[in-house]
Amino acid sequence: MALTACAGPPDTPAGGGPTPVTVGVMPIVETAAVYVAQERGFFADAGLDVTIETANTSSAIIPGLVSGQYDIGFSNMVTFLLASEQGLELTAVAPAAGPAPGGQEDMAAVVAADPAIRSAADLVGKRVGVNALNNIAAVALRQSVRAAGGDPDGLQLVELGFAEQAAAVLNGQIDAGFTVEPYLSVAAQDGLHAVTYPYLDVDPELTIGAYLASSSTVAERPEVVEAFRTALARAVELVAGDEQVLHDAIAGFSSIDPALIPQLALPAFPRAINRPSVAGWAELMVTDGLLPAVPDVDALLLTDADRCREACSRPVRGPRRRPPSRPRGPARAGSGGASPGWPSRWRRGRSSPAPAPCPAATCRPRATSRRSSRGCSAPGARGRRWAPRRAAGSPGSRSPRRSGSRSACCWGCTRSSGR
Repeated sequence: MALTACAGPPDTPAGGGPTPVTVGVMPIVETAAVYVAQERGFFADAGLDVTIETANTSSAIIPGLVSGQYDIGFSNMVTFLLASEQGLELTAVAPAAGPAPGGQEDMAAVVAADPAIRSAADLVGKRVGVNALNNIAAVALRQSVRAAGGDPDGLQLVELGFAEQAAAVLNGQIDAGFTVEPYLSVAAQDGLHAVTYPYLDVDPELTIGAYLASSSTVAERPEVVEAFRTALARAVELVAGDEQVLHDAIAGFSSIDPALIPQLALPAFPRAINRPSVAGWAELMVTDGLLPAVPDVDALLLTDADRCREACSRPVRGPRRRPPSRPRGPARAGSGGASPGWPSRWRRGRSSPAPAPCPAATCRPRATSRRSSRGCSAPGARGRRWAPRRAAGSPGSRSPRRSGSRSACCWGCTRSSGR
């Protein structure tokens, strides 16, 4: 899925001012970066007037995206893939969260009180609580048991909210429960132990959730999507360098005891959606009978390469200008042999103004030197050396081999060039 135009600043309302945007999220640690972007003014800097609305589940956010209640909304990847299978036209435009970095402990775990339950394989034949029977927790749990050598068909799944899992284990309603932070830290305080970390068992580099937009929003309002991505990326960079910023945001949007927040196992906030992990989710869902087949994952994701290729597919410069003929006459002292009538920009060898920067943050600007061999750094983009030429049809020019094959604002960003 690619943006259909070179994304620029968001369109402002008729009266001027920032563009109003409604973002639907669950008030959980995985969406903390959105709150950081809001509190730090990153959305405002990007020209957006963001209103954050909350919902209890990602399944409740999906209908709001389709109806237009939300411009952008959070969802876990399983809910997203299920919605796409049902024919809802949605696109994942930015990553939300992944497992906690380090690969040892995570912000989601199966907890138990029975010391005999020590691994995922021990859960077979036991009553295990999950927040939804056919969603991400259940899919991850089944794979965790499968990876440990157990039979996931032997799980007796019981539907309970994350906040209810620890109490249900303690009162004997279930034998183990899948829960997430901050309830995981509360469960540890109550004496429960972590049996396994299902998301880490699936893939330590997993993309657990993402921010979605309807395909019509992506096509008709690409500048809004791009502004949201830019602001969110700034928040992720800030959080990566200062965890206290994340703690402050969590304290602001949740009812968690502030003294408990530093003890939380916090998720990773990736800079890009892990495409192989999305395909991996789809394969697990096929195995569990939730999907008939693995969908075309590339059509569901908006990647940096898509943005770069689309933005660079249109020329942004006029015809190249040739330096004027060197005027006759004596050279001025200290001019390096250049005559008084030869503008300094030609003496420096600059034959045209600098191109507009590529809107994709990971796409390096194109240099004007013919010796440059830099390529687009966006994932999936094709690096390609290209020396600027004069306009097609002008004397001495060489027309491009194929329409759309010339890069307009970065090296190597080509669309359908066939090379």
